[in-house]
Amino acid sequence: MAENEDGFLSPPRFSSHECMELNEISLRNNDWQTDYQQQGAGAFETWFDLYVSSNLRISDQYCSREMSVSGIPPPDHAALALQLNPGKKGIFQGREFGANNAGLIAPDAETFFCTPANLRMLVFTIPLPRFNQALHAAANKKELHHLIAETPVTNLDSGTLVALTRATHHAINIVRSAPQSARLAVCLSEIEDYIITTVSLALTKHSRPARGVLARKNHLRCLMQARSYIEAHLDSPLGMETLTGVTGASARSLETAFREILNVTPVQYIRLHRLNAAKKILLRADRTQSSVTATAQALGFSHMSRFAQNYRALFGELPSVTLAASA
Repeated sequence: MAENEDGFLSPPRFSSHECMELNEISLRNNDWQTDYQQQGAGAFETWFDLYVSSNLRISDQYCSREMSVSGIPPPDHAALALQLNPGKKGIFQGREFGANNAGLIAPDAETFFCTPANLRMLVFTIPLPRFNQALHAAANKKELHHLIAETPVTNLDSGTLVALTRATHHAINIVRSAPQSARLAVCLSEIEDYIITTVSLALTKHSRPARGVLARKNHLRCLMQARSYIEAHLDSPLGMETLTGVTGASARSLETAFREILNVTPVQYIRLHRLNAAKKILLRADRTQSSVTATAQALGFSHMSRFAQNYRALFGELPSVTLAASA
């Protein structure tokens, strides 16, 4: 993105047919640490628009397939995620998440979102001092950490949702299409203030203690411990007995945590994670020196025909086709 003299960045539309590329794009252009894993079967397609300034970052995103997404905001930033799909539900931090829901993401906190197919989502990323300033004005010195403890997921009325969507598209269109000037810089600053104020008022107006907070925190802790171990031991046998030993949780608790937060069982998660890892390796492999069999075996797959069948069912092509298209 090219920065103009007023400090605003011209937002291109990023697009990709590979889920793994979103991690690199998000880190490079939006400073988010993300891990996108494809869960829905079939060819993958995504695009997203970015608006970036010193006071506000906005991502307007579409993804064709169901995904398991984890994300950490930039340092000293908090974020608000809005899913725009009417009638389609995702799972945000273990809670059902659909149209008119808003998910509040704490600074430096890893957040999990299991998305529906054909996801449309807005994410507002706001510097912590600016966010707290707006919250103070909206709710008599209410602190962000209080809101996060009370309302990790809240509801927005339709008017607020429409207002935020329109303001977002207006800001993106201004930066993309209009010549830059001091007048437009003032206009964009006013739109940013409007968005941040609207977000703050909506959060403080609707905030209320969420039920089951302690149980969800325990489930998140178990999930993160199990996931870290799985990622570090993809080439080793991974079963429930191993994961319960690592986390200290019962098999039932682990099963509940994975189903509640990622909408899959631990066994399904391991298989999906290995398949996504295989695709990432094959896309970057030297096809003259690498093989599908070696890649599969390095990730713990022992039955090559079953691996190829599962790979094709998820990604819509055989692993040999992916390798043939690699650099």
